[in-house]
Amino acid sequence: MDRLVLLPVILLMLPVACLWTAWIVRPRKVISPSVRIKITRLALIAAFVAMFANGVFLTHGAAVGRGGFPEPPEEPWVAINLVAVALWACAVLGAIFGKGWKTRIAIAAWAILAVVVDYGIIIVTKD
Repeated sequence: MDRLVLLPVILLMLPVACLWTAWIVRPRKVISPSVRIKITRLALIAAFVAMFANGVFLTHGAAVGRGGFPEPPEEPWVAINLVAVALWACAVLGAIFGKGWKTRIAIAAWAILAVVVDYGIIIVTKD
């Protein structure tokens, strides 16, 4: 396996760890959860899906034979990235309006780390 393929996988573990922490510390009110708790839960789900889409795109771009990101991505990847950006925005808004300060901090850390890691991977793997 090429070392370039391992770069996104290893670096994306930091934002994934933030999401995992957010999921563990999320507010759990079993009987009739409030709207803010539901918003937090939806924000976490949106963040996980966005993270998965970004991870697949970055790993695909760094795959053997691709040589990184020397040219713009194909149309399906552009659509997936647009959906991931929309989900990322939903996750950030959900963290702002959701409930549970620990979860909100973990989602904020995920958002910051995801942007830094994503752009860092693209810059490092660009020919």
